Formats: sequence, structure tokens, C-alpha cells
Amino acid sequence: MGAVTQAMAAAARAHGAAIRTSAPVRRIRVDAGIVLGVELASGEFIAARTVLANAHPRTTLLELVEPGDLDASVRERVAAQRADGCVLKMHLAVNAVPRLRGYDPAAWVSPFPSFVEFCPSVAYLETAYQYARAGRFSVSPWFHLYCYSVADSTLAPPGAHTVSAFVQYAPYRLAEGTWDDQRDAAGERVIDERVIDLMDSIAPGFRASVIGKVVLTPLDMERLVGLVYGNIHHTDMVPDQMFERRNPTGRPGHATPIAGLYLCSSSTHPGGEVTGAPATTPHVRSWRQPLPRQECEAGSNGPHSVARSARPADTPARPSPSNHHCHGRLCETPHVARRARPSPP
Repeated sequence: MGAVTQAMAAAARAHGAAIRTSAPVRRIRVDAGIVLGVELASGEFIAARTVLANAHPRTTLLELVEPGDLDASVRERVAAQRADGCVLKMHLAVNAVPRLRGYDPAAWVSPFPSFVEFCPSVAYLETAYQYARAGRFSVSPWFHLYCYSVADSTLAPPGAHTVSAFVQYAPYRLAEGTWDDQRDAAGERVIDERVIDLMDSIAPGFRASVIGKVVLTPLDMERLVGLVYGNIHHTDMVPDQMFERRNPTGRPGHATPIAGLYLCSSSTHPGGEVTGAPATTPHVRSWRQPLPRQECEAGSNGPHSVARSARPADTPARPSPSNHHCHGRLCETPHVARRARPSPP
């Protein structure tokens, strides 16, 4: 995944993008239903005609956007999206590449497959699901297993390797207690025995090779990277939250009720996984979709004067053309309320 994001960053910079990290956003500024830009935690304001947000929709619309800038019905709709996560991540340090039963490294180009999926049967998967429905960590978890250091030796020191497991099901909301309660010795042992023992059953000697491990529960992922409810897809990918219903605001595509603010996260069509597809469409639509027409106070043939709410004192005003005159009550000429969009690159 790191190679993918680095490639994306390089491509963006090649097209003139400036990437800033360690610059958390405090809020998205909005005036009269139109986005103005973003305010950082440092107090710096970055003016922008368009803001594309790939954070969780609850973070974007319920935390970064002021309540008064979004209709209450939209806020309720966003909050109602089903989004509980069910994935546990386990990162392991081992002193040898796992030797899988039935896999002959000599017959392939790699000592380990690109990934291994452990799910013996549909009945096994159903059992795992029923445990999760009951709010319990599955007694028979299914998982994906990866050994990234086989392809990238920089991930581990000589003689060692990394193994990552993507384990399901681990419900965010437990029937008894929280994931913090599972941090005691008994809880760690349960996770360890269920997952590592299963790995050892398909790769004999695996348990003995483990020299270190980190377990990330859904609660950990929420705290560490802002993954609300620990859901890697942001919101559940189920029929009534897919396709035209994927956008939690109820708007088409990636739009929000705020002109110039677009969602491009896994919460929009076509959903999660590492495809980049949710971010493909909005950057085009954000330039092409017109902003709402504004009623001009001056009326027909009058000079520009558009009714708007007060602009924050520290926000630079956008000048209007001095020689413009409106023709009718609905003005269609680009000005401070309806901005002209440059053509997409």
C-alpha cells in the first residue's frame, strides 16, 4: 500500500500539486452555501474554490462543517448511515518466511504467494458471521495473509520478515465490554490462540517463528487514523448503501448540499477497496457542475449587488466585474456568488 500512495503522490506533484502533511484541518469554511476553503488547526486559512474531502463522511460533514452550514435533515441522514467496522488487523514480525502447506516455492517466482485467504468452507464463514452478529469476536475467524517483505526487503532487517493478517469478524461494538477490555492478558490470549494457531495449521512452524506482534482492533483504527467505527469502507457496502444511494447526503454522484464541496472517499460510489475510483469522478464534476444561480438585488440592468450572509473578517473577498449589469432577477454571469470555473486540465 505504501508503494501505491507514493506513486500517487509522485504523479500529483508531477502535475503541479503541493502535498502537505501534519496539517490537520480544523473546519471547512462555508458562506451562503458555498465553500470558501479550509482552516487548519494552526489557524491558517487556505482559500479554495473546490474542496474534495476523502475523510469519513461523518468527519467531513458532522465535524468539519459547522452545523448551521448544513440542513438538519442532511446531518441526520449522514449520521444514520450504517458504518460499524468488523475487521481486526494483526502485524507480525517473524524470523522466517511462512512455509504454506501445498505451496511449492520452487514452482513459483516467489517464496510466498501475493496473499493467502483462509476460509475452509461456507459453513465456516457462516459461523464467523453469527459470532459477529452476537457482538463477539469470531471463534472461527477467516483472514487474508500477506508477507510484504518478500517483495520489499526494506520492510524488515536481514533474516526477518513481516506478516500481516486482515482478520474477520471483529465487531466494533461488543456484546460485553469494549475492545479496551480485551487488552488484558486473557483477551490477548484469545486473539492470539484463534488467529496464530490457525496460521500455524496452514504454515507449520509459524507460531515458533513469531518474534513480535501488534494487534489493531476496530477501536484502535478509529483512534489512530480516524477510521470512524473502524470501518475500512467508511460505510457498509450493502445494497441499500450502494450505487446512487452510496452518497450519504442523498445527492447524485459525489456532490454535497454545499456548492464546491465534494466527497471522494470510500463512502461514495463505487465504494471501498484500493481502486482510486471514488476520487476519479469528482475532480471533473467539481469544475464542470455549475453553482446555484443567485438573485441579484439590483434587478434588471443594475450593477452587481448580491445578497449574502456576512463574510468572515479574515476571509479575502472575491471581486466582481465592475462593468457587469444583470439581465433579469436570476444572474448567470460569474461573480462573487457564482464563480467561473476554469476548464479541467
